[in-house]
Amino acid sequence: MARDFGRTNTYPSAPQASADDASADTADLAPPIMRSQLLDECDAMVQYALGSGMALPPDLHAGLALLDAVRSGAMDTLSSAEVVELAVLHGQLAQLVAPAKPHTLYLMQTDPARDSWVSILGPLPNIRRLMLGAVVFVAMFIGTSLSPNLNKETIAGSIYSLSGTVLMVNLAFIIAAAGIGSCFHVLFAAHKFVSEGTYEPKYESTYWMRIAMGVMSGLILAEMVGIDFQDGKTMGKPILALLGGFSATLLHRILNQLVTKVESMFPTDGGAQAKSFDGPSGGGVGGDRPASLPPPAEFQAPAAESAPPALPPPSAPPPAPTPAPAPPASAPPASAQEESDAPPPASSSAPPPAPTEDRPADGKPADAKEQSGSWLRP
Repeated sequence: MARDFGRTNTYPSAPQASADDASADTADLAPPIMRSQLLDECDAMVQYALGSGMALPPDLHAGLALLDAVRSGAMDTLSSAEVVELAVLHGQLAQLVAPAKPHTLYLMQTDPARDSWVSILGPLPNIRRLMLGAVVFVAMFIGTSLSPNLNKETIAGSIYSLSGTVLMVNLAFIIAAAGIGSCFHVLFAAHKFVSEGTYEPKYESTYWMRIAMGVMSGLILAEMVGIDFQDGKTMGKPILALLGGFSATLLHRILNQLVTKVESMFPTDGGAQAKSFDGPSGGGVGGDRPASLPPPAEFQAPAAESAPPALPPPSAPPPAPTPAPAPPASAPPASAQEESDAPPPASSSAPPPAPTEDRPADGKPADAKEQSGSWLRP
């Protein structure tokens, strides 16, 4: 059936609601999930504060009265103003019970196994599952320890020297030790969060991931890596498995150091030269060429014309004359005849020696003249 989009359809007019009725209807349409969360977490925080002996400030009394009215059933609906008042009360109670978190307190107070014997394993379901995992690893450790296939000789062997049931029992023992260490670590951390009321359910999977990494770390550290001390002593496999399970970061640090040492055995100078030769534009001259290849002649700098010619190597200076030894004190004086026969002493006004190749006219040795030149570099 065709419709006429140019004509406006008319319908029976409904009675117009007043502005007050419209505002009341809009106020009653507050999100039910948000209202439920506000009420539940406010109730949990009030119970925690009262149970811990905390004093409630006077500015909370109006909000607490509203909370009590809603919980007792005196109010079926909440207006927007009342929802805002509950939100303000929620924030004030969160500051009062800090560092505990509202959602954690709510989960602990609404735990279905709170009043049963299962609660001895923990106040939350994931904590109880972690406790069961620790019990399984402890039972596995005890069971493998009772086996005759586990002794001092077999535990000292490697996966290459053992086989069959003996190897399976020893590996199960190592895995149990690593699992005990990892469960101890995660339970110790979870215990702190639960006692402070800061446990976050969104991180529950990370606890099991940490246990898996601890088991692998302990097994690798005990069977594949090993630790030798400088005095020749070695650490036992159960201790290594326990340490690896407790701290997976230990194995991560060891593997990083091994990778660094292996990389140092392969220098990367050749790769760096090849990279600089190729260059970003596929090759070039000057800086983009390797050091072993000179640039072409057209790109070489011209030789400096002002450079002085090379000088011949300086000759060694003549040796200094050896002074005559002094006459002994007990020798008799020389006679007059001997004094007359002695040659006259050299006068200080004697002419300077003729210039030679080793001694130019200025009187300085050739090597001293070369060293005093300003264009020479030491």
